[in-house]
Amino acid sequence: MWTKADARDVLLRRRNALTAREREYKTLQIVELLCAQEWWHRARTIHTYLSFGTEVSTAQLRECAWKAGKRILAPIVQRTSKSLLHAEITPQTVLLPDSYGIPTPQTPDNVEPHQIMDAHDCIIVPLVGFDAQLYRIGYGKGYYDRFLQHVSTKNAAKPRFVGLAYAVQYSAELLPVEEHDIRLDSIITEWGVVDVESGELLAQMQARLEGIQR
Repeated sequence: MWTKADARDVLLRRRNALTAREREYKTLQIVELLCAQEWWHRARTIHTYLSFGTEVSTAQLRECAWKAGKRILAPIVQRTSKSLLHAEITPQTVLLPDSYGIPTPQTPDNVEPHQIMDAHDCIIVPLVGFDAQLYRIGYGKGYYDRFLQHVSTKNAAKPRFVGLAYAVQYSAELLPVEEHDIRLDSIITEWGVVDVESGELLAQMQARLEGIQR
């Protein structure tokens, strides 16, 4: 089993190796799949990361949600406390990059997702990589680990936890898991929706990735 640092380095390099055009095309496929899911249609509130760098873009996702009349919550990184605040955003919300370069809502309002969201809703999380058990690896700061743990503790019926990733971010080797790590419910890639019953899809993904990487 590899270390989290090794996994993060390898999987981030895979993602960064995609061209801008490849990322744009794959993102469209991912968002189309996401917006076609039954649980997406049931959701009334969506909490989503605001993408930066080579992450799967969430711009189209937000447009899809607003057109369907859904509320959108977004995180605000607090570096000092290593935690996330949360704000409701609209198409009119001003987003400016923070010190990490992450688009950040310029709003004084702070909301508590666990007080608003229920089992019908979903939280869209960023990731550097994922494995067959639906564990994710992030950037190593723990912001989302703490957030998802908090929501899981506070919500009797927690929202659905969904990751967005390019297929190249799949790790055939299981990722190291620590006590604070939270398993996702679904991961959307351009090759399909990964969940606990996706053994065949994951095998196909691994075979295709091995062919690409030879």
